Amino acid sequence: MTDDMFDSVCDLAADNGLIGAALRQLPKEILSEADRWSKPWEFLLSVKFLLPYKGFRQLFRAAQSQRDALSRVAEIARRAASIDRSWTQTMIKSANACDLSAAIHAQNKVLASYWRYDPGRLLNAAKNDSPEMEAEVRRRFDVLDQKARRKLGRRKAEEKNRPAVFELETVTHKIAWLLAWNWLRKPGYCSFSDNALLDVCGQLLNLRLPFETVRKTRQALGLKKAPVFIYEARRNQCGIWEFLSRQGEVIL
Repeated sequence: MTDDMFDSVCDLAADNGLIGAALRQLPKEILSEADRWSKPWEFLLSVKFLLPYKGFRQLFRAAQSQRDALSRVAEIARRAASIDRSWTQTMIKSANACDLSAAIHAQNKVLASYWRYDPGRLLNAAKNDSPEMEAEVRRRFDVLDQKARRKLGRRKAEEKNRPAVFELETVTHKIAWLLAWNWLRKPGYCSFSDNALLDVCGQLLNLRLPFETVRKTRQALGLKKAPVFIYEARRNQCGIWEFLSRQGEVIL
């Protein structure tokens, strides 16, 4: 995912949820300067006059964690990752550790995901690298095409291995998407307790979910909490969401 696919700091400051209210306490000049950086939340974490404020530091880390989590969900959707593992990161770490076997295995997983969902992107990158790299990628794509045809036949192979849209196939993947996508903007799940996250995920998916499934999915994605204000989420008699504090007061 590219940086322009994420909300800017100034955009989030205009949001009418808890996160927007917190960011509006900061000088506009600081927010604008953060948006000039490729990693705006890391910039905000480095601002000296904010260092004593634990709540702001928690918020900035929560916001940075959303970027990583959304990237993971995008990888999951094109089968280049699971909840617990990114094959791209595994490839890089294995190569750095000189574990050639593990690096090649992970590389094959990443290559197959591009072949299945977005072959043009990888071919363009290889073409910009060198003619030899482009030829190698085309060769390996041809190998994958041949395997699919032998297994499924030409027509079914083309249908199966060129899906029109990404898919989140399991309940855990859908929970991952809900958490990551709604982590910052109103209502801002980063300020929810895990029990409140269980409430919203269960109702949105119309499922009775185990508490551990939601909690472990959040942890596996690396989603970090801002200061927690919401401890219960429910719909009222009109079907409108209400978000409650620890004392049972409606906050949003």
